[in-house]
Amino acid sequence: MMTEIFQQALHVDSSWLIASIDFNIDKKRLDIHILTSSGGVFLVTLIFLDYKL
Repeated sequence: MMTEIFQQALHVDSSWLIASIDFNIDKKRLDIHILTSSGGVFLVTLIFLDYKL
């Protein structure tokens, strides 16, 4: 379910696949692993420097 939300939000087409999403609240970090149909692998990392809940 979560991967479909990120695929739509990031406009990932059918030749790409979000393989995993890792969120570490202690490190304020979001990692998104993306695979391509040709075998490529991408890692997108977001680091949140300042936020309040």
